Amino acid sequence: MILATGIAGGCAPTRPLPAEEPLQAQLKVDLRKAATANARLTEKSRLLEARVKELTAREEQLSRALHRVNFSNSQHKSQLKALASAPAMRDMYKSECDELRARNAALTKQAALLQERIIKLKARPSDTPTAAAATR
Repeated sequence: MILATGIAGGCAPTRPLPAEEPLQAQLKVDLRKAATANARLTEKSRLLEARVKELTAREEQLSRALHRVNFSNSQHKSQLKALASAPAMRDMYKSECDELRARNAALTKQAALLQERIIKLKARPSDTPTAAAATR
């Protein structure tokens, strides 16, 4: 009936499509699938290569930063090693300074006593030369 309606309606009968061999049809489907998969993998490969490039740049940056940190660390270690004896040296110099201050105070006191004695000797009347010689 459909054929009769189509002809009655003024439509020409449809020609049957040439039958393809099932193997060729399957190969075409497989080829389209492979082309799609290839395009997907090509895009993924491009993205991964870009990511590898980013990671390589990051690795170089981190390597330089690590080198700077290691260099700084070695400098700090040598500074700490050089300054390790500083507290002991500070205590030694403080002790020496205290000793010198005490000696300075004693010498200042002795100088004051000697100055007093000189003043007393000058103030003393020396009428006789023997008195002056006796005080010497």
